[in-house]
Amino acid sequence: MMFSENISAEMQEILELELHRYKREIGHMTREEWNLLVNWVYSGHSPYMNGNGVFDDDGWPLDYINTLRSWNEQQDRFEDLSVVEQAKAEVAAISKPEVFIFPEGFIDSLDIQLD
Repeated sequence: MMFSENISAEMQEILELELHRYKREIGHMTREEWNLLVNWVYSGHSPYMNGNGVFDDDGWPLDYINTLRSWNEQQDRFEDLSVVEQAKAEVAAISKPEVFIFPEGFIDSLDIQLD
């Protein structure tokens, strides 16, 4: 596998080092996880980042494999639910916009002309 052509030689070297260090740190990976990780890194991304904006409890981005495993666990749990439970979970996942109420007198205190 080769890096994307827009990845500089310096960045390729850094990503290769990160990939091999990450492989030692993460331990066991399935062949599918390894292939997905290599594709991710060779497209110019660090294995210590994820493309979904998922953060760990400590506020740092969750690494690629643990993010992948987390999504897979969630999918497996969802598939184990009954049809009724799945429908409830889907409804609960739909976020309703919250209504923001300005404090009394806030609008009048602004330096803008309201027509």
